Amino acid sequence: LDRRVHSRVVRMDIPLQDQLYFGSVSVTFSVTTGNAFSSPPSSWTDNVTENTKNEANARFQAAGWIGEGYENLVLPAIPATDPTLIEADVSASRLLPTLFQSPLMKSEEGKVIGLQSGRRSALIKVGETWYRLKGCGDLYGGFPIAAVEGHPGKENIRGCTFAHTSSRELQMNEIIQKVLDPFGVLSCNKSVGWWEYNTTDAFPKVKRTCMIAETYGNKRLGDNVITGLERLLPNISQFDETALCKAFPEGRLDEGEPFPTFIVTLTGDFGGEKDFREFPIKEFVGGRYPGIAEKWHTLWDEAAAIINRRKDDKSLLAKLYWRFGYEAGVIFNALHSAKDEISWGTYVDLLGTHCNAHVNNFSILPKGTSKSGFFLAPLDFDMAYTRSTFSRSDTEWSEWMYLEKSGLLGVLGGDEQLNTGVVATAELPAPFSTLRWALRDTMVAGFKAGESAGEKYLAGEITQILEKESEEETDALYAMLTLALIITENETA
Repeated sequence: LDRRVHSRVVRMDIPLQDQLYFGSVSVTFSVTTGNAFSSPPSSWTDNVTENTKNEANARFQAAGWIGEGYENLVLPAIPATDPTLIEADVSASRLLPTLFQSPLMKSEEGKVIGLQSGRRSALIKVGETWYRLKGCGDLYGGFPIAAVEGHPGKENIRGCTFAHTSSRELQMNEIIQKVLDPFGVLSCNKSVGWWEYNTTDAFPKVKRTCMIAETYGNKRLGDNVITGLERLLPNISQFDETALCKAFPEGRLDEGEPFPTFIVTLTGDFGGEKDFREFPIKEFVGGRYPGIAEKWHTLWDEAAAIINRRKDDKSLLAKLYWRFGYEAGVIFNALHSAKDEISWGTYVDLLGTHCNAHVNNFSILPKGTSKSGFFLAPLDFDMAYTRSTFSRSDTEWSEWMYLEKSGLLGVLGGDEQLNTGVVATAELPAPFSTLRWALRDTMVAGFKAGESAGEKYLAGEITQILEKESEEETDALYAMLTLALIITENETA
């Protein structure tokens, strides 16, 4: 189903820069019945016992344990004990923005206007702050019941979050921000609260919830930035194809073409990845990309002019790809090497094999948002868990943490089949497919450098996590991002 079904091009007075980084596909909401709750800092704690572990593990089977009529319902089974709310106070909803003090749900007849962000999520701007609403309806379909693939007769509830997943995201947003604070890096979402919807639908004992958070960005590294940049390659890149092929490590070429980066990364073979930042690639923007909306013409032309007057003879694209990998490596290593190790959300349950560590769970930040200068901010922690709350075996912990890193490296390396969370693609003819793998190599090399740098930074072996770029170079890097985001305006990850 097209993620943009029922959505309309936005007709609100939203600045173009906001549309660029948050979206331009509108959605409407109506007020509905239920309760609203705020989630101030330190609202959640852990209660790790054999009983709470057993409660978490029960979700790895269908939900007959809830009662009669629930034998075929499947719920997400995060392998960790549920967060515990320290104090529940419905009146604390007064701490929420006035608009959020009653639950909202996507509705075609609604009067409240926001922006679409995936099937079950949306964004609303209140004052100068953007908020993410995760679980406010499956497009305009409410909370439908759907079949579980591969398990005949089993069903799940779509379009919402649940008490155990919205609370998890609210808690993990805060935990992960504390892990990232030493690097000056932002977690993309700052917890605010949640809604519990009243429902007379099927399975009424299961609360439908929506997580509410301030958010610093929405466009994604995968579907928006990398896809946009790779669609741009034939329009802006100039390089020597023969020299580029020869620059790959020995053993990498097959009939003159390099093996894809993800094959090299996942097998550890074919000579490994290479950093192509020193290879001569010239970028020049000769005109507008076909089919972009007229509203973007001025912004496109301004970005193109910044890129075209850049004096540095090193590739801007290669620098960007390396930065993406480097920042992802710093962030990922911070989670996996935390004092209480953190999984982004990798495990296997009746709903499938999950891995939330992928390129669409890095959001791109507008310039000046992060004091570290990072482009990326991680998000989507409703399946994240810590080592201390893990409810399964030590063997599963080790296997799933290994799978998480392998999965992220594979997606960074360009494997389009590895993760269903990444859907947009760029079809590239030779020689630009060769350039794609050179850039993907560079991104994976950056990831490995970022992992190492994160460890050295925390150990005091280096004093800054990211070398500061000149203002002119920063402008050029953001100009290239602007072109990619314009091209992928309607991709909603």
